[in-house]
Amino acid sequence: MGFIPYGVISKSHGLAGGVRLIIYSGDTSNLDFIESLYIQDGDTEEFTKYNIEGHSLSGKHAVIRLQGVNSIEQADKLKGTEVFVDDSQIEPAGGDEFYYYELEGLEVFDTNNNLLGKVIRLNDSGPQELLEAQLTSGKEVLIPFIEPILVEVDIDNKKIVVDPPPGLLDL
Repeated sequence: MGFIPYGVISKSHGLAGGVRLIIYSGDTSNLDFIESLYIQDGDTEEFTKYNIEGHSLSGKHAVIRLQGVNSIEQADKLKGTEVFVDDSQIEPAGGDEFYYYELEGLEVFDTNNNLLGKVIRLNDSGPQELLEAQLTSGKEVLIPFIEPILVEVDIDNKKIVVDPPPGLLDL
């Protein structure tokens, strides 16, 4: 069992303890299969399990009712909290597909097989997805996650190949 980042609680919803959940992938369809969410206890390695009592959609966001969260005061305490799911509750990606969390920690190579660095995360908060990577020099860079810059994603071999235009990694 492993925990993967799933989303963040943005605010309370209603007086009975509902919370609004922003799902990182933007895909709310898998909520039908997720039975519980986990919240990390501070800076520890421990997680608190919250069973999902129900959910609905409000625009692009999900509204979740968590067992044991029965008031707006309890829900407000969860605002800004990152939530995780047990990876066994998520169906494996098929074919050439992958989940964003699977990219974290992958090594980044150029087309000449030179190690450039490691993936920190995929940032999809703007108009285009950006691969956040830490270069071997320690510098952090943003690499557009689009063709022709993105050449290959190989989850099995923990490798991403990119062909950055001249100067991109110097920004």
